[in-house]
Amino acid sequence: MPTATTTDPADIAARHLSQGRISAAQSVYSDMAARNPNDPKAIGGLGAIALRSGDVARAMDLFTRASRLAPRDAQAMLNLGVGYQAGGKAEEAEACFRRAIELDSSLASAHGNLASLLAAKGDREAASASLETAIKLAPRSPEFRYNHANLMLARQMHAAAVAGYEASIALDPDHVAARNNLALVLKQSGRLDEAAHQLTEARMREPGNPEIQINLADVLGQLGRHDEAQALARNAATLSPASALIRSGYGCVLMNGGKLAEAMTEFAAAVKADPKDPTAPLHMATLLRRQDRTAAALTAADRAAALMTAPGTADLLRGELLLTLGRTDDAWAAFDSVAESTVGPLGGLPAPLDPDTLADGVLRVLALEPSSLFFAARLMPALANAGIRVELICPPLLESLAACMAGVAVVSARQTIDLHALAGEGGAICTAADLPRLMRVTPETGPDSSLIELPAEATERFARRISEVGGPKIGLWWEGGGVVHDPNPLLDAVTGTPVILQTGAPRAALRARDRGVVDLTAEIGDFRDLAAALSTLDAVVTADGPVAHLAATLGVRTFVLVGVDRPWFWSGGDGHPRWYPSARALYQQPDGPWSAALASLAQGLVEAAR
Repeated sequence: MPTATTTDPADIAARHLSQGRISAAQSVYSDMAARNPNDPKAIGGLGAIALRSGDVARAMDLFTRASRLAPRDAQAMLNLGVGYQAGGKAEEAEACFRRAIELDSSLASAHGNLASLLAAKGDREAASASLETAIKLAPRSPEFRYNHANLMLARQMHAAAVAGYEASIALDPDHVAARNNLALVLKQSGRLDEAAHQLTEARMREPGNPEIQINLADVLGQLGRHDEAQALARNAATLSPASALIRSGYGCVLMNGGKLAEAMTEFAAAVKADPKDPTAPLHMATLLRRQDRTAAALTAADRAAALMTAPGTADLLRGELLLTLGRTDDAWAAFDSVAESTVGPLGGLPAPLDPDTLADGVLRVLALEPSSLFFAARLMPALANAGIRVELICPPLLESLAACMAGVAVVSARQTIDLHALAGEGGAICTAADLPRLMRVTPETGPDSSLIELPAEATERFARRISEVGGPKIGLWWEGGGVVHDPNPLLDAVTGTPVILQTGAPRAALRARDRGVVDLTAEIGDFRDLAAALSTLDAVVTADGPVAHLAATLGVRTFVLVGVDRPWFWSGGDGHPRWYPSARALYQQPDGPWSAALASLAQGLVEAAR
């Protein structure tokens, strides 16, 4: 005859509590306490229920009593730490969590809770290690993976964050917060369709969640689905009319859909809902900047910066506006404040750059992406003239072109770039993107006529390729951030012979037409090839992006389609940027259309052909 087994009522109660059956858990714990008033598990369980109801004081009384009755019980110590954490006593909570781990190192929740305290203190590496231990102990916990992904995101480790959110969702497909955060990371990396999918899934699970709706509306707007986006954002604002976050998000959707006056109304409503929130003033500054109301935009950005707890996005916008207004000293001071508050693994060099502070006169410059390298190309000769030996570190695709840049002594190509490893190698190092700030450039910083010296054989093969083509040879590259992605209106504007440069997936957007074109895409293998092809052309038409910077740096006549949030280096009242004398900037209209830019392009190409 089989032996009967006895189920521990504490386990049953804990299971009820973990699954949200509060009344059932309370009934079991109360029965346990009635049988034994000094049962630490019953007392601790009742404390957990009190904490869930918001009664922190009663919870702490019960947790303290349980820990005294069972001083070597890890769960009791963990509960006490949770109580201290809920009461805002971080040091006491941390001590309890560490003691719980000493008593039972396999208690996953103790590691997870300790991680949350470490993250709050800014010790993200230690927090990550604690969460990794928690994940090993409880690999089926979606919450630990979600929290770890949040830490990875805070540490700018986006690929790890995406993997963490995806793992959390795989374990719990109904984890709406993981889907929402995953979508935000995907949006930042330009994967808008995937972001929309995650937010749509999240919305199906929580259809009344206004934050999910406003985030989905933002992504749909960026995909050009403005009517859907505005309807969704309007509904979110109806669900949460007093939320500054939602009203501000609604304003962004309207602004990006070209409804500027309505957007400003929503931003004003957001400010009224929460006068201390910097988000709405920041968006107001962006809108005013799009309208070329630079002084008013700076006032709004100043307000946003004053409301922020640390230098950040508002100060970056302030810097852009101040540069546009010619207040360069104030601009770089704003950029300095951001750099000083966000020192990464590479550390930070003091600005302005002083050659005497560089060990052996060597500066390692890290080029993480093409635009910043091409933008900084004209600064390299100045560094060399100051006696600084520039050692450039870049991905292989940039290596052969970087070796042609004046002022660069050594080029080191690396397939993978580990910032922590680079910092450990010693010596002064900065990114190419940070050079303008360190060198205190101004929009008037003069061009250098010998920035990039391409070998003759590199250019000759492209010159031969197009030598028999009649009329002006106009290069086309239409991929760019937030700008025109359809090449066909650009082709319509070209009066000479279009020379197709665009490579990759956007190439498929070019429709077949009767008119002849020269297609060089098969002959462009890296950025030196692209530079060589550009240098043989009469003009280049491109969206704002790496090709625009490269062509203008080469001194090629360049027509650049610049989006509504134009950077300072493309600014110029007449469309002639002072940073790039050979370029002409064609601006998207504040409410979205490109018609005026395309008309100016057609006229400019006619003038260039004369």
